[in-house]
Amino acid sequence: MNYLQVIAATHIAVLVANSLALACPAPRPLHPSDFTTAEVIVVGRVTNYEAVIDPVATERIRPAFEGSVAEHYQWISYGKLDVEVEEVLKGEVPARPAIYWLPGTIGPANTLAPGRYILGLGTVDTLPTHYDNRPLPLALPPDALTVKEKACAGAFITPYSSEMGDKVGQLLNTHSKP
Repeated sequence: MNYLQVIAATHIAVLVANSLALACPAPRPLHPSDFTTAEVIVVGRVTNYEAVIDPVATERIRPAFEGSVAEHYQWISYGKLDVEVEEVLKGEVPARPAIYWLPGTIGPANTLAPGRYILGLGTVDTLPTHYDNRPLPLALPPDALTVKEKACAGAFITPYSSEMGDKVGQLLNTHSKP
C-alpha cells in the first residue's frame, strides 16, 4: 500500500470513529420501561440467529484496521432471528414471524445464544427515522418485525431469566413462568 493510500485509510478510520463517537458520545442505560414503548412484545425461544455479513462494507473498511486488534472486524449488515413465540405480551404477531435485527446505534449482535428471551419489536412501518436517509440492508417482507432499540442504550432483547427480564415481566404483570 503506498503512502497516499495509508493516509486515506487512516482518514477514513478517523472519520468513522468520530461519526460513531458523535452518534453516541456516552452510553445510556436501558430501562425496563423502554421495552413498553415497543409496538409488539413477545416471550419466545430463539432457536437460530444469523448475523449477515456485508462483504463489500467489510472489505471497504478492512484496510483502515490492518495491523490493529480490529483487523478481523466484519461489518454486520443485519441479523435474522428464528423465534418460537410462546406468549404475546403486547400487539399482534404473525403465526411464523420474520424477525430482523437491523443496524442502529448499538446492534445487531455478532452472536446470540439460543434460549428464551423477551423481545420488544416494531413493524416495518415504524422503523426509526435514521432509515429515511439511507437504504435498508435488505428488502423486508411487509409483515416483518424488527428488534427495537433505544438510541445509544441497547436493543429491546433480554434473556427471560435475567434481572432485566424479571423487571420487564413485572412491568407487564406476566413473569410467572419459569
